[in-house]
Amino acid sequence: MHIVQNKSKRGKKVYTSTLLCESYREGKKVKKRTIANLSKCSSGEIEAIKLALKHKENLSALVCLKESLNIKEGMSVGAVWTVYQLAKEIGIEKVLGRSFNGKLALWQVIARVIEQGSRLSAVRLAKIHAACDVLDINRGFDENDLYENLGWLADNQQRLEIELLTARRSDSKPRLFLYDVTSSYLEGNQNYFGEYGYNRDKKTGKKQIVIGLLCDEYGEPVSTEVFRGNTKDTQTFQSQVKKAAELFGCKEVTFVGDRGMIKSTQIDVIKDEDFHYISAITKPQIESLIRKGIFQYEFFEENICEIEYDDIRYILRRNPIRAEEMSKSRMSKQEYIERLVKKKNLYLDGCYVIKTDLSESAADKQTVHDRYKELAQVEQAFRDCKTVSLEVRPVFVRSKKSTQGHVLVVMLAYMIIRKLRQAWANLDMTVEEGLKQLSTLCSAEIKIDKKYSCLKIPIPRKESQTLLQALKIKLPSALPHRDVRVVTRKKLPERRLTA
Repeated sequence: MHIVQNKSKRGKKVYTSTLLCESYREGKKVKKRTIANLSKCSSGEIEAIKLALKHKENLSALVCLKESLNIKEGMSVGAVWTVYQLAKEIGIEKVLGRSFNGKLALWQVIARVIEQGSRLSAVRLAKIHAACDVLDINRGFDENDLYENLGWLADNQQRLEIELLTARRSDSKPRLFLYDVTSSYLEGNQNYFGEYGYNRDKKTGKKQIVIGLLCDEYGEPVSTEVFRGNTKDTQTFQSQVKKAAELFGCKEVTFVGDRGMIKSTQIDVIKDEDFHYISAITKPQIESLIRKGIFQYEFFEENICEIEYDDIRYILRRNPIRAEEMSKSRMSKQEYIERLVKKKNLYLDGCYVIKTDLSESAADKQTVHDRYKELAQVEQAFRDCKTVSLEVRPVFVRSKKSTQGHVLVVMLAYMIIRKLRQAWANLDMTVEEGLKQLSTLCSAEIKIDKKYSCLKIPIPRKESQTLLQALKIKLPSALPHRDVRVVTRKKLPERRLTA
């Protein structure tokens, strides 16, 4: 018996079939027949069959190949396998697909979760972690391939976002979207979106990009968009409403945005699509409504109060914790100024007003209040993407598509970070600490006859087992090893000038 691999071409696609065959005589003729089709077997299984056939006259040789057996330290497998399994669970692997570009994109997402950096650092990570073996990447790549892959991501962003939303929610469309923006400063001056604007990072003299993040009611990212660095928050809003209506095909949607995002112009855009909104009003607007007699100071209590005026529902509340914080921060002011504004400050400390055009039958006052407070989930996402678990900055790309692809990678990575944080919440361990722990789990590379190779995965130590159990992830006992050449280019700075 022997294994035969055939290749056939149909159009531009090449198909490979793997067959287990045997030769036999019929008279004086030698003929062949197929015993089994092995095309659905993994490469590791096929190599195992080949090895068994090679030693079919003496199977005991398989357990005593000391002279031809070579064992050496293999690649780190714990972190990359864990993040890969979560990417499959969320649906990221499925929507990216199994093409070379899809696998490279998936590695960029996984690398961003494990350790943030440039495309060069992602290549270097692939030389330490078993990226090619876990993701079944059979071609070598370098940082230039990853830069080009960002363009592929940008070209396919709308399709990916639609399919990912469908994979996560099936036919259920979101009826509530949380939206907010942030900015991220740039180290250079050549980025396509780079402009001087309101810098949230307090980095004076640096250009920036503006990033919009659209999340569903659970705080799960749905879509991201990059704007020029001098774009005002309100100017980013119309495209989000259009996405919800046209791209995602949503009906009866409520948009939740902060007081600086949803103003009169944005409310008109929302009404044009028969959508609704939940937002807040400013302190001067609160004072104006008090002067008109619509609000009274006594309405601001710890319990939620509701006032309806001119077809708008206002949800009033006083946050005693925030009031105390503001009071303490004012302690350093001069006594004279305090006396002048004491009464006014006393009344408005910790007071806030949420407004909506939703009917009471659609959402009661507590629901409206809670939905607005869920904006904190988007703010948490931005904090993660900029300072905690992920880094959208510093931005090492310059072109329009590379920047869009980079931000999309960060959004997809954040979806995995959320899963890790939720699963490890009770383990007294941060996501970064957990991934570092799993990165210490390395394989043993076993090579037989300098030809057949696999990665043997040891039993994890107790700490790693606890992390994996919390995620309900099991490690395989071995992986087929692909000797794929992953390299870095020496002239990276020249490449970055146009990437």
